[in-house]
Amino acid sequence: HLHYIFQNHGHSFAHVTSTDMVHWKWRPTVLTPPRTGHGMFSGTAFLTKEGKPAIIYHGAGSGRNQIAFALDDNLDKWTPTTPVEPLNAEGTKPKMRHWDPDCWLRGDTYYALGGGGNPTIAKSKDLKKWEFIGELFHKDFPENLGIRKAEDVSCANMFKIGDKWMLLCISHALGARYYLGDFKGEQYLPTHHAMLNWARWDCFAPESLLTPDGRRIMWAWCTPWVNRMSKVGRKVNFDELFKSKLQPGIQCLPRELSLPKDGILRIKPLRELEKLRHDQKQEKNITVKSDTTEVLKGISGDTMELEIVIS
Repeated sequence: HLHYIFQNHGHSFAHVTSTDMVHWKWRPTVLTPPRTGHGMFSGTAFLTKEGKPAIIYHGAGSGRNQIAFALDDNLDKWTPTTPVEPLNAEGTKPKMRHWDPDCWLRGDTYYALGGGGNPTIAKSKDLKKWEFIGELFHKDFPENLGIRKAEDVSCANMFKIGDKWMLLCISHALGARYYLGDFKGEQYLPTHHAMLNWARWDCFAPESLLTPDGRRIMWAWCTPWVNRMSKVGRKVNFDELFKSKLQPGIQCLPRELSLPKDGILRIKPLRELEKLRHDQKQEKNITVKSDTTEVLKGISGDTMELEIVIS
């Protein structure tokens, strides 16, 4: 199941489904302001302790992050939404920003972050009563990580990968990025940070899911809409192409993320995309002399995928 934001009586969640993540079918649009009472902003899906699908997202216009639970396996029916209202140990409301959230399980405890600059974290046993913990990032946040501790964390997605916890997110000013690290107490302590794009519309608002066979799959949003927010420009601007030729926002091809024992993130195209291949051609035992060009006859086209083995 894939949901993404589109305009339908305000910010709504479009809903499409697939059995192979390559071929998709439309589902009814049910997560929309006339039904929820607010707009649908960035969020994440997760499974409850009981294995039931749920979503946490920012309710645009509500001033709060919200949680809803699916009432059927098709995800066509949902409960009324419940606001996430963390309280301090004294029972008072903390100073926090209610913004792009995420929710995940560690042991038998749910944790939820509130995004933006200096993101916060809260915990719950039942997704109803939330206890405010404080800042998401631990006070031992490394000074040499190459990113400010207070940098914007939006479109957040926290999950276990390899032996680390990954925080996949964006900064509105920088684009898509990720942290690798672990939890120290109940706060996140990253040990690595890196960018997932160059700038502009290439890769924005990333989210992921876990396949039944255990693969972590990531999508991102390709859109020129973020150009005016980016701190980093680019020599080639694609705005005019999108205005005249293409729709203003598309999903990127799905990518498989993995973290082997060497601790270096691997990213590769979704293996199911091989289903789209056709008209295979092959040439073997080619010798190319130095400073020459070898043209492969009969192999041409405007869309090609090359697999090359060189000894």
